[in-house]
Amino acid sequence: MNLPNSLTIARVVMVPIFIAAYYLDHFILAMLIFIIAALTDLLDGKIARKKNWVSDFGKFWSYAKGIAPIYAVGFPLSSRRVTICEA
Repeated sequence: MNLPNSLTIARVVMVPIFIAAYYLDHFILAMLIFIIAALTDLLDGKIARKKNWVSDFGKFWSYAKGIAPIYAVGFPLSSRRVTICEA
C-alpha cells in the first residue's frame, strides 16, 4: 500500500464522519473534514503521478472518491438551511 492509496482510503473514511458531524450540527468540524479531504485529493494524484505509483486501485477509487464527496455534501446541504453568520 503506497501513500496515494492510503490518502484515498482516508478520504473515503472521512465521508461518513463528515455526514455525522454535519447532522450533529458540528459545522466547523464538517468544514475542516471537507477541506482536509479536498487537500488529500490534490496530493494523492500529484504524488502518484510524480512517483509513478499509479495503480488499478487508485484509478478505480479516483472516480468513486470524486462522486462520494459530492453526494455527501450535496444531500445534507439540500436538506436543511445552514446559517453561517447570524446578524
